[in-house]
This record gives sequence, C-alpha cells and structure tokens, in this order.
Amino acid sequence: MRQRRFRLGIRAQLTLAVLLGAVLTTLATLFIARNAIHQYALDQATSQQKESMSIASLVLETQYGQNISVSSSNDPKTDNKLVVDSPQVGRDQGTGFSEANYGKYVLNDDTDYVDAVKHSVHGEVSVFQCADKKGNYTGCHRVSSTFLKAAASDTG
Repeated sequence: MRQRRFRLGIRAQLTLAVLLGAVLTTLATLFIARNAIHQYALDQATSQQKESMSIASLVLETQYGQNISVSSSNDPKTDNKLVVDSPQVGRDQGTGFSEANYGKYVLNDDTDYVDAVKHSVHGEVSVFQCADKKGNYTGCHRVSSTFLKAAASDTG
C-alpha cells in the first residue's frame, strides 16, 4: 500500500512561509550588520594608523628639524645603524659626533624618540630597520622600542 503524502492546509503553509521568511530576513540582517561593523572597525584602525604616523612624523620634525632623512649610517663606528640626518644634531648641540658623522643621530637602542612618540599617541612604539646601508632588504628587525624586554625569569 502506498503511503499517504502529508499535506498541510493553506494556513499552515502560510505560517511556515512567514516563519521561514522571518528567519531568512533575520539572518540577512545579521550578516549585513556584521559586515558593516567589521568595515567600520577597519576604517577606524586605518584612520588611527594614519593619525599615529602623522604624529610620529611631527615628533620627528619637531625634535630633529624639517630637513631630515632616515637612512642607514655610512660611518664605520655606527655601521648598519638607522640614523636620522638632521641639521639640528651634531657639533652645535654638544653631542660629541665626529665631523664625518655631523648631523647624524642614531635611532638604534635610542629611547628619546620612541618615548616622545609614545607620549603623543598614548600607545607603544617600535622603530624597525628593514634595509642595510646599501638599500638591500634584510628583513625587518626592531631597533628601538617602548616595549619592555622580558626578564630571563619571565621567559619560563
């Protein structure tokens, strides 16, 4: 004997259609809201990053002057160090630099610049060097930071 098909009445069919529509509409709304919130968070992070870079650049210009450049050092004493080339640094400032290194301020292991930026952006700051004095990519490594180094006992 054949099984009878289970048929619903028109009211039950309409109720199921309305419930299915409500569930699908809710899911679509949640998906759109999640994407909008995610995009808003990305936009906020991007604008904060741009603002932080502007502040870092402003601190660099304020501290070292407008006509600055950041590059690797060619001086044998500071070979492969990241230096700020600034007219405000050198013999007149009493920093003890040689004539060959006049106007150069080494950023490696320096805390003054990163501390000034940290104070302005209210967050942790690191300076990375990604190239050697010839401009070859060497992989980015941290040369100065406001992050505290872990003590030997903290590493487990």
